[in-house]
Amino acid sequence: MSEVIQGLPPQVQAVVLDLWVNLLDVPQKQEFVERIRAALGTPKSPDEMTPEEQEAAAQQQALEQQQAELQMREMTGRVAKLEAEAARARAAAQRDNAGAQRDVAAAQGQRYVDALNQAHTAEIITGIQNMEQEQEVLQQQMLHTLQQRMHEMPL
Repeated sequence: MSEVIQGLPPQVQAVVLDLWVNLLDVPQKQEFVERIRAALGTPKSPDEMTPEEQEAAAQQQALEQQQAELQMREMTGRVAKLEAEAARARAAAQRDNAGAQRDVAAAQGQRYVDALNQAHTAEIITGIQNMEQEQEVLQQQMLHTLQQRMHEMPL
């Protein structure tokens, strides 16, 4: 049997050591097993415990259960807090995105208004330039007509 134990990985040997010693015929076997279990942190089985040890183990188990529940509540609270922060961040991102879209729409609207104003201004300038050209032509015609009439006048 000891050869089988020696062939096991060291971490498995540590786990089964107390069981192996329990199978041996050695003096003070129970004390030997208890020391091995204590050194390895292996708890006694309930049938090996005294009533006081059973009560202490039950209290320890209840305490561990309370601690586990407390840790679960704490983790649940953290998760809820993180979820709330994520929801706030998503809402802020959506607000920012909507604001950015409004800004883009406003900028596009302003660009449209600016382009429309530029087009109207260009039309007005073109109209003024055309009028100035017509005025120049009319002035030239009038001057020409006046000069012709002056030449036609008897002196």
